[in-house]
Amino acid sequence: MDAKLRALVVDPDEHALRELAYLLDSLGVRVEVARRLTEASARLSQGDPPAVVFCSAMLEDGDWCELCRLAPSLVGHVVVTTRLPSMREYLRAMDEGARDYIARPFALREIERIVRSFASSGAGSQARAA
Repeated sequence: MDAKLRALVVDPDEHALRELAYLLDSLGVRVEVARRLTEASARLSQGDPPAVVFCSAMLEDGDWCELCRLAPSLVGHVVVTTRLPSMREYLRAMDEGARDYIARPFALREIERIVRSFASSGAGSQARAA
């Protein structure tokens, strides 16, 4: 897998955060992490946005939709993660501009599929500028 891809993982659950970061790292993806919406927003405001953001459906201080409102260039670059999948939330995620919606526990094969889709779409090392 091409080591040029960068990802931001946003999740308040330490176990999920570490698990996903480990899987992405094993695929050669450069990983940054954040536990809250405010922390993710601060990272994104530093410029050079990642190609993909894996964001928990619910955060302590907001949700993934708020992250997209704060950084409109992320629309189409967010993968919503959840431990309680539902069709309603899946449809909402797709309608609101998420690229994908996945449930925990994470499967390496599924993460690899997502990483490949970003790499093959030319997402490169960052999301498009707003």
